[in-house]
Amino acid sequence: MLPEDINSAINEARRELIICNSCRYCEGYCDVWDAIERKTEFSKNDIFHFSNLCHDCRECFYVCPFVEPHEYKLNIPKALSKVRQYSYQEFSTPKKMSWVYNKMSLLTLLLTIAAIAVLFSFFALSHGFSSFTGHYVGILQAIPISTFKVISIAIYVYVLSLWSVEGYLYWRAIKNDNSIKFSSILAAAWDVIWHKNFRGGSAGCNYPTEDSKKSRLYFHPLVFFGFIIDWVSIIFYPFTNNLVFWIYTVGSAMIFIGASSLLYMKLVSNKTLENLDMRKIDFPFTVLLLLAGLTGMVFPLLLSYPEWVIVFLLHDAFIFSIFILAPYSKFMHPIYRYISLIRNRIEDVKDIWNA
Repeated sequence: MLPEDINSAINEARRELIICNSCRYCEGYCDVWDAIERKTEFSKNDIFHFSNLCHDCRECFYVCPFVEPHEYKLNIPKALSKVRQYSYQEFSTPKKMSWVYNKMSLLTLLLTIAAIAVLFSFFALSHGFSSFTGHYVGILQAIPISTFKVISIAIYVYVLSLWSVEGYLYWRAIKNDNSIKFSSILAAAWDVIWHKNFRGGSAGCNYPTEDSKKSRLYFHPLVFFGFIIDWVSIIFYPFTNNLVFWIYTVGSAMIFIGASSLLYMKLVSNKTLENLDMRKIDFPFTVLLLLAGLTGMVFPLLLSYPEWVIVFLLHDAFIFSIFILAPYSKFMHPIYRYISLIRNRIEDVKDIWNA
């Protein structure tokens, strides 16, 4: 990440947003347009804020009269995607870890292979190689509860600590003299749950193609809520309660369906609007989610066969990789996006009081 690259991306986004602020044709499509209207000048941190407030709905591009071949050459989705990519690196903690974003595919592959090797070796040493295909090992014996709990707690502490630090650094940069209010936290949380900015002003997003559709509004919540369901239900490992076990399976199915659909849409989407460097960050994360969802859905179906444990260990390896990379991957986007939604809600209230 070179300073001139960041400055170039920010200056281009600033140029385009200044033109947009004069036009106002896209007002009401998403929160970005209300946010830029509040400012007459845009600082670097304002641009970071706008980039994470953008949900890549793309309706603004298709209705814009100033896209190429017009001399203004506006492409807001691509411009904000470039800044968004740099914002992930800008607030990496420690800062030296920002290089991870540039090597995401390779690092994801190596980490996943290492996780698979460690888990399979641990299982083979504990139960013997015959346990993979012959001797049956039940879920209570697969990974000792104490070992599972210790590793899980350590990973959660690691992830939540770094997320908190990176989130704080991001908020400190973009807060613009605003103070956090509990009501704004709740309102922003509702925006996240309701997927407010996936609605394109109620018509749906122009994604993956020019036609207005609500595909992302359906599939992104599947991943979002499926992950939350699994994250909560994994607390009850080793699933001695059948209800919790099948709730986890349903959550995994939601992740698989959502992630595979989002991956397909990414593959067929309009490349003119896409920052290809961001794709290198998006793809590894989405593929890991897809694989985690698939294996989490399949291993319960094989539970009466010795081979179930192979899929179970693969599932754990994918989950491990997702969380180890969480502070330095696309998994940061809900943190920054939520914080930008909080600032937006705070400024919404100020607009009402100043009206």
